[in-house]
Amino acid sequence: MIEVEGLRVVLPPDTVALHGVDLLVRAGEFLVVLGRSGAGKTTFLRSINRLVEPT
Repeated sequence: MIEVEGLRVVLPPDTVALHGVDLLVRAGEFLVVLGRSGAGKTTFLRSINRLVEPT
């Protein structure tokens, strides 16, 4: 299971990349992350595995 509550990422200089993201993925479920270029998909995935530190 993956659970995220209130995820927020601020990138320098004071750019809010993600704000208030909640997610719950249970065992056996699939997740697809879609969005246009620059929407924060990569930042979101990198913050889940702590390659980008949530703020």
